[in-house]
Amino acid sequence: MTEEEAIGVIKDNKGLIIYFFLILVLGLGCLISFAIKFRSSKKRLVPAWTISWFDFGLFIWCLIFCMGLSQIIAPYLLTSISHTENAYYVWNIIAGGLMLHTGMILIFILFRYYQPHLFLHSFNIEVISFLKASKLGIYYFLVAFPFVWITGLCTIFIFERLNKAGWTISLDQQPLVGIFEETKSPIAIIILFIMAILIAPVAEELIFRASIYRFLKSRLPIFFSMLLSAILFSLLHMNIVGFLPLIVIGISLCIAYELTGNILVPIIFHSVFNLNSIILILFRSDLSFFGLF
Repeated sequence: MTEEEAIGVIKDNKGLIIYFFLILVLGLGCLISFAIKFRSSKKRLVPAWTISWFDFGLFIWCLIFCMGLSQIIAPYLLTSISHTENAYYVWNIIAGGLMLHTGMILIFILFRYYQPHLFLHSFNIEVISFLKASKLGIYYFLVAFPFVWITGLCTIFIFERLNKAGWTISLDQQPLVGIFEETKSPIAIIILFIMAILIAPVAEELIFRASIYRFLKSRLPIFFSMLLSAILFSLLHMNIVGFLPLIVIGISLCIAYELTGNILVPIIFHSVFNLNSIILILFRSDLSFFGLF
């Protein structure tokens, strides 16, 4: 984005700029508060998922099978919806996303039901109310936001320089970002909103934090467990621009989970992050201006 384009964005989106920097200032304040309180805070170690490599491999295989199946079946569900190329693309992404995330939740539930011996320990060590979990989720989102923003800015800066040096690196945003920008269907917008705010956070936190991270924790030091689970989380989104920021988010979600001892906190953190992204998408298509993706 050129200097002239940036000035134009600021002039045309003053309210959005104020909103963004308000979130950033709140985030810096929460980050300072977190740094002061962290050393004296009570450390809550979430129990590791101590199962065999075979059982964990079976769990992962079921997830991969679900991912593949959702992408195969989704197009066949759309033959009677619309024949226009744009509408087909939009609904294909929606159907695939819904099937993927609901499938992830279903696999998690089925494993707990049919393999109860694999879930001898609860993935929650603290019982907290929804209101408290919401406050903590928003707090940890704000704490992480400055790191995500800086990582996003650095990623975009590096990729732009590589492109100018002759490399060909696509700076395209995630498919869901494009769908929010292009679709005119209220039904599609509502479904996307529900998927981004409710279904995806629940599915991804149950799988990546409550399952994969806890299993890795039984085999690796905590930091490497956080890092590896965050890398897998980032790879799921299949976006090179957002790869490093999503790793930062993944690690932040693990930290929120460890320090609160309840999976509901990272779920709400994840939901608030997606909501913030949707707000920026709906009012301004070029998220690279904000160092986001």
